[in-house]
Amino acid sequence: MRSLAVLLALAAAAPCAAQQAPRDSARIYELHEVEVLPQPQNAADFAAALRDSYPANLLESGVGGTVQLAFVVRPDGLPADVRVLSTPDSAFDAPSVQAVSLLRFTPAQVQGRAVPVRVEQPITWRAEPAPTAAAAVPQLPESIRVYDVEEADVRPLPRNYSAFEAALRELYPRELREARASAEVVVRFAVDASGRPQYPHVIESTDARFEAVSLDAVRRLRFEPAQRGGERVWVWMEVPLEWGQPGSASAAAGDSVNGYELNEVDVLPRPLNLRRFEQALWREYPAALVSASATGTVQVRFRVQPDGTTSDHVVTHSTHHGFDEATIRAMRVLRFSPARVNGRPVPVWADLPIQWSMDRGSRAYPELDPRYERERPMLRASPDPCLRERC
Repeated sequence: MRSLAVLLALAAAAPCAAQQAPRDSARIYELHEVEVLPQPQNAADFAAALRDSYPANLLESGVGGTVQLAFVVRPDGLPADVRVLSTPDSAFDAPSVQAVSLLRFTPAQVQGRAVPVRVEQPITWRAEPAPTAAAAVPQLPESIRVYDVEEADVRPLPRNYSAFEAALRELYPRELREARASAEVVVRFAVDASGRPQYPHVIESTDARFEAVSLDAVRRLRFEPAQRGGERVWVWMEVPLEWGQPGSASAAAGDSVNGYELNEVDVLPRPLNLRRFEQALWREYPAALVSASATGTVQVRFRVQPDGTTSDHVVTHSTHHGFDEATIRAMRVLRFSPARVNGRPVPVWADLPIQWSMDRGSRAYPELDPRYERERPMLRASPDPCLRERC
Protein backbone atom coordinates (compact mmCIF):
# COMPACT_ATOMS: atom_id res chain seq x y z
CA MET A 1 0.00 0.00 0.00
CA ARG A 2 1.25 3.40 -0.87
CA SER A 3 1.80 5.87 1.94
CA LEU A 4 0.75 9.46 2.25
CA ALA A 5 2.46 12.79 1.71
CA VAL A 6 0.49 15.83 2.82
CA LEU A 7 1.33 19.33 1.70
CA LEU A 8 -0.14 21.93 4.04
CA ALA A 9 -0.29 25.46 2.65
CA LEU A 10 -1.55 28.59 4.35
CA ALA A 11 -3.09 30.96 1.83
CA ALA A 12 -2.36 34.14 3.71
CA ALA A 13 -2.48 37.80 2.81
CA ALA A 14 0.09 40.23 4.17
CA PRO A 15 -0.30 41.52 7.71
CA CYS A 16 -0.66 45.27 7.92
CA ALA A 17 -1.05 47.61 10.85
CA ALA A 18 -4.64 48.14 11.88
CA GLN A 19 -5.49 51.76 12.29
CA GLN A 20 -7.85 51.30 15.20
CA ALA A 21 -8.28 48.74 17.94
CA PRO A 22 -11.18 46.37 17.23
CA ARG A 23 -14.44 47.80 18.51
CA ASP A 24 -16.79 45.02 17.48
CA SER A 25 -15.94 41.81 19.33
CA ALA A 26 -18.05 39.87 16.81
CA ARG A 27 -16.05 41.11 13.83
CA ILE A 28 -14.06 38.51 11.90
CA TYR A 29 -10.89 39.95 10.39
CA GLU A 30 -9.25 39.10 7.11
CA LEU A 31 -5.61 37.99 7.21
CA HIS A 32 -4.34 41.16 5.58
CA GLU A 33 -5.95 43.24 8.36
CA VAL A 34 -4.15 41.67 11.32
CA GLU A 35 -0.74 42.61 12.69
CA VAL A 36 0.25 39.13 13.92
CA LEU A 37 -0.64 36.10 11.80
CA PRO A 38 -1.96 32.89 13.36
CA GLN A 39 0.64 30.10 13.41
CA PRO A 40 -0.16 26.37 13.61
CA GLN A 41 1.28 24.77 16.75
CA ASN A 42 0.64 21.05 16.22
CA ALA A 43 1.48 20.30 12.60
CA ALA A 44 2.62 16.78 13.54
CA ASP A 45 -0.82 15.90 14.98
CA PHE A 46 -2.46 17.31 11.89
CA ALA A 47 -0.20 15.31 9.55
CA ALA A 48 -0.81 12.12 11.53
CA ALA A 49 -4.58 12.64 11.36
CA LEU A 50 -4.41 12.98 7.58
CA ARG A 51 -2.19 9.92 7.20
CA ASP A 52 -4.56 7.84 9.32
CA SER A 53 -7.68 9.01 7.50
CA TYR A 54 -6.66 8.74 3.83
CA PRO A 55 -9.64 7.00 2.17
CA ALA A 56 -8.44 3.43 1.64
CA ASN A 57 -9.90 2.96 -1.85
CA LEU A 58 -8.32 6.23 -3.08
CA LEU A 59 -4.96 5.42 -1.49
CA GLU A 60 -4.91 1.97 -3.10
CA SER A 61 -5.72 3.53 -6.46
CA GLY A 62 -3.10 6.26 -6.06
CA VAL A 63 -5.78 8.95 -6.28
CA GLY A 64 -5.01 12.36 -4.80
CA GLY A 65 -6.11 15.95 -5.08
CA THR A 66 -6.50 19.26 -3.29
CA VAL A 67 -9.38 20.16 -1.00
CA GLN A 68 -9.84 23.90 -0.47
CA LEU A 69 -11.17 24.75 3.00
CA ALA A 70 -12.23 27.95 4.71
CA PHE A 71 -12.47 28.44 8.46
CA VAL A 72 -12.12 30.98 11.24
CA VAL A 73 -9.26 30.91 13.75
CA ARG A 74 -10.86 32.06 16.99
CA PRO A 75 -9.08 34.26 19.59
CA ASP A 76 -8.38 31.10 21.62
CA GLY A 77 -6.57 29.53 18.64
CA LEU A 78 -9.26 26.96 17.81
CA PRO A 79 -10.62 26.60 14.25
CA ALA A 80 -14.36 27.10 13.80
CA ASP A 81 -16.92 27.07 10.98
CA VAL A 82 -14.79 24.75 8.81
CA ARG A 83 -16.31 24.31 5.38
CA VAL A 84 -15.27 22.89 2.00
CA LEU A 85 -14.92 25.39 -0.85
CA SER A 86 -13.84 22.92 -3.52
CA THR A 87 -12.86 19.25 -3.71
CA PRO A 88 -11.59 16.73 -6.29
CA ASP A 89 -13.51 13.89 -4.60
CA SER A 90 -16.12 14.08 -1.86
CA ALA A 91 -14.40 11.16 -0.08
CA PHE A 92 -11.65 13.62 0.94
CA ASP A 93 -14.07 16.16 2.47
CA ALA A 94 -14.84 14.66 5.87
CA PRO A 95 -11.22 13.66 6.75
CA SER A 96 -10.00 17.10 5.65
CA VAL A 97 -12.52 18.88 7.87
CA GLN A 98 -11.82 16.56 10.80
CA ALA A 99 -8.04 17.03 10.50
CA VAL A 100 -8.27 20.82 10.34
CA SER A 101 -10.53 20.78 13.41
CA LEU A 102 -7.59 19.26 15.33
CA LEU A 103 -5.27 22.17 14.50
CA ARG A 104 -4.33 24.63 17.24
CA PHE A 105 -3.02 28.10 16.44
CA THR A 106 -1.43 31.04 18.13
CA PRO A 107 -4.12 33.72 17.81
CA ALA A 108 -4.11 36.53 15.29
CA GLN A 109 -3.62 39.92 16.92
CA VAL A 110 -4.52 43.54 16.30
CA GLN A 111 -2.85 46.08 18.60
CA GLY A 112 -1.93 43.32 21.02
CA ARG A 113 -5.46 41.94 21.25
CA ALA A 114 -6.39 38.43 20.09
CA VAL A 115 -9.01 38.57 17.32
CA PRO A 116 -10.85 36.06 15.11
CA VAL A 117 -9.50 35.81 11.57
CA ARG A 118 -10.71 34.14 8.41
CA VAL A 119 -8.35 31.62 6.76
CA GLU A 120 -8.44 29.65 3.52
CA GLN A 121 -6.48 26.39 3.58
CA PRO A 122 -5.65 24.07 0.65
CA ILE A 123 -5.08 20.46 1.75
CA THR A 124 -3.25 18.39 -0.86
CA TRP A 125 -3.69 14.62 -0.62
CA ARG A 126 -1.02 12.68 -2.46
CA ALA A 127 -0.20 8.97 -2.43
CA GLU A 128 3.47 8.16 -2.98
CA PRO A 129 5.96 5.49 -1.94
CA ALA A 130 7.58 7.27 1.01
CA PRO A 131 5.76 9.13 3.78
CA THR A 132 6.52 12.73 4.58
CA ALA A 133 4.99 14.99 7.18
CA ALA A 134 3.02 18.13 6.54
CA ALA A 135 5.04 20.93 5.02
CA ALA A 136 3.72 24.47 4.87
CA VAL A 137 4.10 25.61 1.28
CA PRO A 138 3.47 29.34 1.40
CA GLN A 139 1.19 31.18 -0.95
CA LEU A 140 2.24 34.76 -0.35
CA PRO A 141 0.00 37.57 -1.57
CA GLU A 142 1.29 40.02 -4.12
CA SER A 143 1.20 42.79 -1.50
CA ILE A 144 4.23 41.25 0.25
CA ARG A 145 7.58 41.76 -1.49
CA VAL A 146 10.08 39.18 -0.26
CA TYR A 147 13.67 39.51 -1.49
CA ASP A 148 16.26 36.80 -1.79
CA VAL A 149 18.71 37.22 1.06
CA GLU A 150 21.50 37.99 -1.44
CA GLU A 151 19.55 41.08 -2.59
CA ALA A 152 19.63 42.70 0.85
CA ASP A 153 22.23 45.34 1.69
CA VAL A 154 22.21 44.14 5.30
CA ARG A 155 21.39 40.49 5.88
CA PRO A 156 19.29 39.31 8.83
CA LEU A 157 21.36 38.12 11.78
CA PRO A 158 20.07 35.83 14.55
CA ARG A 159 19.85 37.55 17.93
CA ASN A 160 18.77 34.59 20.09
CA TYR A 161 21.14 31.87 18.95
CA SER A 162 21.59 30.37 22.41
CA ALA A 163 17.83 30.17 22.92
CA PHE A 164 17.51 28.52 19.51
CA GLU A 165 20.07 25.88 20.46
CA ALA A 166 18.19 25.26 23.71
CA ALA A 167 14.94 24.92 21.76
CA LEU A 168 16.47 22.30 19.49
CA ARG A 169 17.63 20.27 22.46
CA GLU A 170 14.21 20.60 24.06
CA LEU A 171 12.32 19.64 20.91
CA TYR A 172 14.40 16.59 20.01
CA PRO A 173 11.72 13.85 20.19
CA ARG A 174 12.54 11.51 23.03
CA GLU A 175 11.47 8.37 21.18
CA LEU A 176 13.69 9.30 18.22
CA ARG A 177 16.62 10.06 20.49
CA GLU A 178 16.20 6.69 22.20
CA ALA A 179 15.97 5.00 18.81
CA ARG A 180 19.24 6.73 17.78
CA ALA A 181 17.42 8.27 14.81
CA SER A 182 19.07 11.04 12.82
CA ALA A 183 17.97 13.29 9.98
CA GLU A 184 18.79 16.34 7.92
CA VAL A 185 15.98 18.85 7.46
CA VAL A 186 16.23 22.09 5.47
CA VAL A 187 13.66 24.75 6.37
CA ARG A 188 12.92 27.76 4.18
CA PHE A 189 11.15 30.79 5.63
CA ALA A 190 10.72 34.53 5.25
CA VAL A 191 12.16 36.91 7.84
CA ASP A 192 9.74 39.81 8.12
CA ALA A 193 10.54 43.47 8.78
CA SER A 194 10.37 42.91 12.54
CA GLY A 195 12.83 40.00 12.44
CA ARG A 196 10.30 37.18 12.91
CA PRO A 197 10.20 34.02 10.76
CA GLN A 198 7.05 33.72 8.65
CA TYR A 199 5.76 30.97 6.34
CA PRO A 200 8.30 28.28 7.39
CA HIS A 201 8.18 25.13 5.27
CA VAL A 202 10.37 22.09 4.75
CA ILE A 203 12.12 21.92 1.37
CA GLU A 204 14.36 18.90 2.05
CA SER A 205 14.12 16.11 4.59
CA THR A 206 15.62 12.67 5.14
CA ASP A 207 13.07 11.71 7.82
CA ALA A 208 9.53 13.10 8.00
CA ARG A 209 9.39 12.50 11.76
CA PHE A 210 11.74 15.45 12.31
CA GLU A 211 9.91 17.94 10.10
CA ALA A 212 7.32 19.27 12.55
CA VAL A 213 9.89 19.84 15.32
CA SER A 214 12.19 21.55 12.81
CA LEU A 215 9.42 23.98 11.92
CA ASP A 216 8.68 24.58 15.60
CA ALA A 217 12.35 25.33 16.27
CA VAL A 218 12.67 27.79 13.38
CA ARG A 219 9.59 29.70 14.59
CA ARG A 220 11.51 30.50 17.79
CA LEU A 221 14.31 32.26 15.94
CA ARG A 222 14.51 36.06 16.12
CA PHE A 223 16.63 38.21 13.81
CA GLU A 224 17.95 41.68 13.33
CA PRO A 225 15.88 42.53 10.22
CA ALA A 226 17.36 42.70 6.73
CA GLN A 227 17.72 46.10 5.11
CA ARG A 228 17.65 47.28 1.53
CA GLY A 229 18.11 50.92 0.58
CA GLY A 230 18.10 51.83 4.28
CA GLU A 231 14.67 50.30 4.86
CA ARG A 232 13.74 47.06 6.62
CA VAL A 233 12.55 44.40 4.19
CA TRP A 234 11.34 40.81 4.10
CA VAL A 235 13.86 38.22 2.85
CA TRP A 236 13.88 34.48 2.20
CA MET A 237 16.27 32.35 4.23
CA GLU A 238 17.11 28.65 4.44
CA VAL A 239 18.34 26.87 7.57
CA PRO A 240 19.75 23.31 7.45
CA LEU A 241 19.17 21.36 10.67
CA GLU A 242 21.07 18.17 11.37
CA TRP A 243 19.47 16.00 14.01
CA GLY A 244 22.08 13.57 15.26
CA GLN A 245 22.53 10.75 17.71
CA PRO A 246 21.71 11.06 21.40
CA GLY A 247 24.11 13.53 22.98
CA SER A 248 24.03 15.84 19.99
CA ALA A 249 21.11 18.14 20.44
CA SER A 250 20.88 20.03 17.20
CA ALA A 251 22.47 21.38 14.10
CA ALA A 252 24.67 23.48 16.35
CA ALA A 253 25.44 20.94 19.04
CA GLY A 254 28.55 18.91 19.52
CA ASP A 255 29.27 15.73 17.63
CA SER A 256 31.58 14.59 14.89
CA VAL A 257 29.22 15.90 12.21
CA ASN A 258 27.84 19.13 13.66
CA GLY A 259 30.69 20.19 15.91
CA TYR A 260 32.09 19.62 19.40
CA GLU A 261 32.21 22.21 22.13
CA LEU A 262 35.66 23.39 23.18
CA ASN A 263 35.53 21.57 26.49
CA GLU A 264 34.92 18.28 24.64
CA VAL A 265 38.08 18.22 22.50
CA ASP A 266 41.54 16.93 23.40
CA VAL A 267 43.47 19.52 21.37
CA LEU A 268 42.20 23.09 21.00
CA PRO A 269 42.22 24.96 17.67
CA ARG A 270 44.89 27.67 17.37
CA PRO A 271 44.68 30.77 15.15
CA LEU A 272 47.37 30.65 12.44
CA ASN A 273 47.04 33.92 10.50
CA LEU A 274 46.38 36.69 13.00
CA ARG A 275 48.26 39.27 10.95
CA ARG A 276 46.10 38.65 7.91
CA PHE A 277 42.99 38.73 10.09
CA GLU A 278 44.04 42.11 11.52
CA GLN A 279 44.47 43.43 7.99
CA ALA A 280 41.02 42.11 7.07
CA LEU A 281 39.54 43.96 10.05
CA TRP A 282 41.24 47.15 8.89
CA ARG A 283 39.86 46.75 5.38
CA GLU A 284 36.37 46.00 6.66
CA TYR A 285 36.11 48.90 9.15
CA PRO A 286 32.98 50.66 7.78
CA ALA A 287 33.97 54.02 6.31
CA ALA A 288 30.91 55.77 7.72
CA LEU A 289 31.78 54.54 11.21
CA VAL A 290 35.39 55.64 10.83
CA SER A 291 34.15 59.13 9.95
CA ALA A 292 31.86 59.07 12.98
CA SER A 293 34.60 57.71 15.26
CA ALA A 294 32.15 54.96 16.17
CA THR A 295 33.20 52.00 18.30
CA GLY A 296 31.61 48.73 19.30
CA THR A 297 32.05 45.14 20.36
CA VAL A 298 30.74 42.18 18.37
CA GLN A 299 30.66 38.61 19.71
CA VAL A 300 30.69 35.91 17.03
CA ARG A 301 29.95 32.21 17.37
CA PHE A 302 31.38 30.06 14.59
CA ARG A 303 32.50 26.58 13.69
CA VAL A 304 36.15 25.68 13.08
CA GLN A 305 36.15 22.92 10.47
CA PRO A 306 38.62 19.98 10.47
CA ASP A 307 40.60 21.72 7.69
CA GLY A 308 41.00 24.87 9.82
CA THR A 309 38.55 27.06 7.91
CA THR A 310 35.60 28.73 9.66
CA SER A 311 31.91 28.55 8.84
CA ASP A 312 28.40 29.16 10.21
CA HIS A 313 29.26 32.57 11.65
CA VAL A 314 26.52 34.03 13.86
CA VAL A 315 26.58 37.30 15.80
CA THR A 316 25.47 36.46 19.35
CA HIS A 317 25.99 39.91 20.88
CA SER A 318 26.61 43.34 19.43
CA THR A 319 26.83 46.82 20.91
CA HIS A 320 26.72 48.43 17.44
CA HIS A 321 25.03 46.52 14.62
CA GLY A 322 26.86 48.61 12.04
CA PHE A 323 29.88 46.40 12.68
CA ASP A 324 28.07 43.06 12.41
CA GLU A 325 28.44 42.42 8.68
CA ALA A 326 32.04 43.69 8.65
CA THR A 327 32.89 41.30 11.48
CA ILE A 328 31.42 38.30 9.64
CA ARG A 329 33.30 39.17 6.44
CA ALA A 330 36.60 39.49 8.31
CA MET A 331 36.01 36.24 10.21
CA ARG A 332 36.02 34.29 6.96
CA VAL A 333 39.73 35.06 6.62
CA LEU A 334 40.72 33.33 9.89
CA ARG A 335 42.47 29.96 9.72
CA PHE A 336 43.13 27.60 12.62
CA SER A 337 45.01 24.46 13.41
CA PRO A 338 42.26 21.83 13.77
CA ALA A 339 40.74 20.69 17.03
CA ARG A 340 41.32 17.00 17.71
CA VAL A 341 39.58 14.16 19.50
CA ASN A 342 41.51 10.89 19.83
CA GLY A 343 44.05 12.28 17.39
CA ARG A 344 41.43 12.92 14.71
CA PRO A 345 40.62 16.44 13.37
CA VAL A 346 37.04 17.37 14.27
CA PRO A 347 34.75 20.40 13.87
CA VAL A 348 34.40 22.54 16.97
CA TRP A 349 32.26 25.54 17.97
CA ALA A 350 33.96 28.64 19.32
CA ASP A 351 33.14 32.22 20.36
CA LEU A 352 35.22 35.29 19.58
CA PRO A 353 34.68 38.88 20.80
CA ILE A 354 35.94 41.62 18.47
CA GLN A 355 36.31 45.17 19.81
CA TRP A 356 36.13 47.84 17.12
CA SER A 357 37.78 51.07 18.20
CA MET A 358 39.50 54.16 16.80
CA ASP A 359 42.11 53.80 19.53
CA ARG A 360 45.21 52.19 18.07
CA GLY A 361 45.81 50.43 21.34
CA SER A 362 42.44 48.72 21.58
CA ARG A 363 42.43 44.97 21.21
CA ALA A 364 40.16 41.95 20.89
CA TYR A 365 41.23 38.48 21.97
CA PRO A 366 40.42 35.06 20.53
CA GLU A 367 39.07 33.83 23.84
CA LEU A 368 38.29 30.38 22.56
CA ASP A 369 38.89 28.85 25.97
CA PRO A 370 40.24 29.87 29.41
CA ARG A 371 43.24 27.68 28.63
CA TYR A 372 44.40 30.42 26.27
CA GLU A 373 44.76 32.81 29.21
CA ARG A 374 48.56 32.53 29.37
CA GLU A 375 49.40 33.06 25.73
CA ARG A 376 46.35 34.36 23.91
CA PRO A 377 47.48 36.52 20.96
CA MET A 378 45.97 39.96 20.53
CA LEU A 379 43.84 40.93 17.54
CA ARG A 380 43.54 44.58 16.57
CA ALA A 381 40.29 45.89 15.13
CA SER A 382 41.06 49.52 14.31
CA PRO A 383 41.49 51.55 11.09
CA ASP A 384 45.21 51.96 11.80
CA PRO A 385 47.27 52.19 8.55
CA CYS A 386 49.95 50.03 10.18
CA LEU A 387 47.60 47.10 9.75
CA ARG A 388 47.82 47.36 5.99
CA GLU A 389 51.55 46.64 5.98
CA ARG A 390 54.11 45.99 8.65
CA CYS A 391 55.30 49.26 10.19
